[in-house]
Amino acid sequence: MVRRSSTGLFSSLSLSTSTSTVSTASTASSSSASSDEDEEQVNDDEREQKKSILSAATATQYPSIKLTQRLPHTSGCLDVNMAERLRSHFPSRVAVCSEWSLLYSMDQHGASLQTMYRQLSQHHGPCVLVIQTIDDEIFGAYLSEPVHVQSRYYGSGECFLWRLDSSSSVLPLDIYRWTGKNDYLCYSARDYISMGGGDGRVAIWLDEDLLQGHTESCATFDNKPLATSSKFECLALEVWGFRY
Repeated sequence: MVRRSSTGLFSSLSLSTSTSTVSTASTASSSSASSDEDEEQVNDDEREQKKSILSAATATQYPSIKLTQRLPHTSGCLDVNMAERLRSHFPSRVAVCSEWSLLYSMDQHGASLQTMYRQLSQHHGPCVLVIQTIDDEIFGAYLSEPVHVQSRYYGSGECFLWRLDSSSSVLPLDIYRWTGKNDYLCYSARDYISMGGGDGRVAIWLDEDLLQGHTESCATFDNKPLATSSKFECLALEVWGFRY
């Protein structure tokens, strides 16, 4: 009786001790997991805080952009919010410019490539091309020098293509930079202009009236087509320069 009772007590004590050990280990494991989750949350919060601080610093680094030379009744396709988003992708020497001057507008100056050439003939320095299609898609290019007639490709590796995602309220941009695969950055003939190239494909092509266009992926920028359809019709087109 005593032996069985002692054995039973020993078993009971062993079970109790084992249960207590498992419970303690489980609690420790749970506490460790909770601690890891808390640490991950803290890290996430710190990252978000750093992003907010960086975003605020970037926003206050330069004076607010002012768009000039566009007449009150001119139909425009670039606004200040879009300009601020684009600015963050410019070289710093250009991003510092707070005054953007309208060099050419299809609505203000007329739908003509020759007119665009004339309007940009006195401008020196980089510029931004903005295209709005009849499907309300907006995209364009940052060019290291103004569009002008030339018998060969021109532009530097700073050139890039961009596309606005109109489905989002925060105006995100898709940016396609020069890949270095070729030098087909920009080509301007008397009856058309094109940007990007390789294997017979161009990123942006516009006719002499600046009304009909074409877009497809190309090696120069490794871009996706900038519009839903490869062929598009321009509703508005602008070229902006920068005043230092």
